[in-house]
Amino acid sequence: MLLIDIGLRYWHAMRTKGEQPGYVAVFAPFTFLALVFVPHHWRFNLQQPTAWNLKRTLFERFDSTVLVIPALFGRPLTYLVGDAAAVKIINSDNAHFTKGSFTNFKAALFYGENVFTADGAEWRRHRKVMASSFSRVIDEKVWKSTLETALSIFERIESVADDNGVAVVFTSAAFGLQMPWPSDDARNELDSSRPMELFNAIRVVLEEYIAIAVVPDWGFKLPIKKLRYIDHGFKEFVRELKEVIEIRRTKGTPEGEEDLLGALVAANAAESGKAQLTDQEIDAYVTLGGGHETTASSIAATFFLLALNPSEQDILHEEAVEVLGSDCTALAQLKRTAAAFQEATWLLGPNVVTAKAAIKDTVLPAHTVPTDGSKPVLTQIRVPAGAVMQTHLAAIHHNPAYWPEPEVFRPSRFLEETFDPSDGTFVAFSSGLRRCPGLTFAMTEGVGFIAAVMQKYVIEVPEGRKDEFKLRPNETAHQRYARLYKPDFVINVHPNDLHLAFRRRA
Repeated sequence: MLLIDIGLRYWHAMRTKGEQPGYVAVFAPFTFLALVFVPHHWRFNLQQPTAWNLKRTLFERFDSTVLVIPALFGRPLTYLVGDAAAVKIINSDNAHFTKGSFTNFKAALFYGENVFTADGAEWRRHRKVMASSFSRVIDEKVWKSTLETALSIFERIESVADDNGVAVVFTSAAFGLQMPWPSDDARNELDSSRPMELFNAIRVVLEEYIAIAVVPDWGFKLPIKKLRYIDHGFKEFVRELKEVIEIRRTKGTPEGEEDLLGALVAANAAESGKAQLTDQEIDAYVTLGGGHETTASSIAATFFLLALNPSEQDILHEEAVEVLGSDCTALAQLKRTAAAFQEATWLLGPNVVTAKAAIKDTVLPAHTVPTDGSKPVLTQIRVPAGAVMQTHLAAIHHNPAYWPEPEVFRPSRFLEETFDPSDGTFVAFSSGLRRCPGLTFAMTEGVGFIAAVMQKYVIEVPEGRKDEFKLRPNETAHQRYARLYKPDFVINVHPNDLHLAFRRRA
């Protein structure tokens, strides 16, 4: 009976796919059901690590930038989209595509509905408050906090490869609080019996949000030290944040001390009735809006690529020395630094796939994927209502039809007059109406931090690891990145065990 059932499922899946390019998977890609089976294989249980490693070869195998992937088990039909023209339509055509409420967004929903998970009228309500909260004043706060944090790093450590600095900037710009640098002891004790500082509570929420999202309430009551510590940190975060929200609501934000939280509370107060956000929804924006994890990962990627390209560091150093100051207007002059940050975000971006759902039958453009250097040919792919559209950001960013030399770290490409991210080829911050609302926040933080480091330091490969960092025989640039960067995949991509040396300039 089991074999008959599997046979019928396979027949139905092949019928669903028809003659369109793609394949039948055992488990629906990028779902929890597929995640629990390891190791991952693209035909069995496609997940982010495999998708990242096969960003080009999977599409080349089936000669199409859009793949149709019906599954024997789990969600019946997935489309893996690596076509810029198709993605531009998916991100802008709200009549045919919606965010949906499938597994990719469950981890974010524990914060409450927010601008990243909502759709339709609910999304417009959230977007209105969110958009009015980011302002020139907040940019100034981010810039000032970034430079102050960079200075504290220089005073504290001689070599660094973690994201504490970004967390300090995030805490200051989001909450208006100057937090002390966290001690390793405070983070490693896992003591849930003592009050927790807000900074460490924030780190628990940012680092353990998957556990917070999927572990049931009774699970945190088990005699497991780590789970109780996570629960303690999350509750302390919510309690302290509600206190700050209430202070902002009753007393306002003092002039000169503006922050994202105060701006959100003020913008929310200007609305009325159902248009207002709940405290839980404001919590979500402060946490998600800061883009802590994605910004930290992008900064780490930039430092990693700069360590492999020392000549680029000299260019950034000269720019930082010339224009870096206390006023965030300097950001507009840090063009080469901004280009390096964007290049790293494009090359080793923190996101692999994003998802939407088709709500009406439609047709999307696709292209062939020639491997002989010939020009791609335009084709069409039929999409039925109910299909899940997984946009493969890394595949778009590494398609030589869109990006010449897609494995080469060349920041100057972002300064070329012909560069046009509006055509859907650069989607690190999404595109269309769903473009990241905290883009300026992230750019200010990332570019400012990198410039501050470049002004004073040279980033080098540590002694004892220089042979490891060399390109091996028959190894591609992308394979070297994967071997050295050792990306971890949870919700976003971030480096694992990345060690770099920071040598102070003369």
